[in-house]
Amino acid sequence: VAARTYAVYHLIYARRFSSDRIWDVDDTINFQAYTGTSLVSDKTDLAISSTEGQILTFRGNVIQAFYHADSGGQTEDALSVWSQAIPFTVARPEAPEVQVAKSVWERNFSLAAMENELRAAGLLEKGKSLKSIVIPVVGRSPSGRVKSMAMIDSSGQHKTMPMSIFRKVAGQMPSPLFYLEKDPKSARSILIKGVGFGHGVGMSQQGAAALAGQKAWDYKQILGYYYLNTTLCTLDAGNDSMPECKSQKEKVAQTNAGR
Repeated sequence: VAARTYAVYHLIYARRFSSDRIWDVDDTINFQAYTGTSLVSDKTDLAISSTEGQILTFRGNVIQAFYHADSGGQTEDALSVWSQAIPFTVARPEAPEVQVAKSVWERNFSLAAMENELRAAGLLEKGKSLKSIVIPVVGRSPSGRVKSMAMIDSSGQHKTMPMSIFRKVAGQMPSPLFYLEKDPKSARSILIKGVGFGHGVGMSQQGAAALAGQKAWDYKQILGYYYLNTTLCTLDAGNDSMPECKSQKEKVAQTNAGR
């Protein structure tokens, strides 16, 4: 239902994003990652057929139903990620009654490589070195995801660390929910330890699987947990010009679990 809703949203609104855009979505993580039919199974076919035409709406409009692989234990609000509030998505912990498998990852980078990039950008004076990189308290979103960083040079001066430079050296992190530590194997290396996979907005696929498997929630309960105050409706198959809902509408079940 979430994937269908996301696709319908872009089918309706894609042309508003770019006047010369002649497509609706692509098969990358920029929209909805698709690796082909190798993952098709009887279960996926049943999920599609049993919810045929069903999408989520909010106040009468099709929603952009964001979802991600793994929240790392805490979902994120859209305002912290894209600077635009989406009322049906909020930062909240996964339901405490279930055990959600977390993607745990780590990587490291050298301070020397970071210094080279900072000097090239004019942010680190010649002759000075990088003493440390810190994530200030104000540099995290309400869910704990990193939004900004700071650096301290050898003279003790604090400066803002552009996230673009950090990602260029450290690589694209699976999730912005991470911490920095000194690498015990090298004095001139920083260790990144993180959890989760994806932006964290909307439904966590790992969380949804846990709610279904451990609490026997149906899809309506799961959708209601991740997309607050939304309405489930069925598309009018006879309308080819613009997707519209039939008159029958159903408020998605809401739950207080985890609040």
